[in-house]
Amino acid sequence: MKKKCFDVCKDEDVSCPVTDCRYWMDYEDDLNCSIICANEHGPLSLREISDRMGVSFVRIKQIQDLTVDKFTKRLAANGIKEEDVRAALAALRTGEEDHSLR
Repeated sequence: MKKKCFDVCKDEDVSCPVTDCRYWMDYEDDLNCSIICANEHGPLSLREISDRMGVSFVRIKQIQDLTVDKFTKRLAANGIKEEDVRAALAALRTGEEDHSLR
């Protein structure tokens, strides 16, 4: 079976040289690979994301806010209340067990 490039980079402990890969990022500590980053660290804080992406914390927060608004509107269009969506997202952030939407 053919190995994925992130498996090869991880096995060989080398940074990914394929800069046009959609998963490539300029962050040597994670071998320049967002897949390796996700597998090694799991969820990241906004500050950790800003460090890896090379943009400000404020910009990452703006992107998060826009994403949450878009996500909330799409779910609302399918009959899920905005307050339920926001409660579920808050539960995800705090690590609570129940993440279901009612």
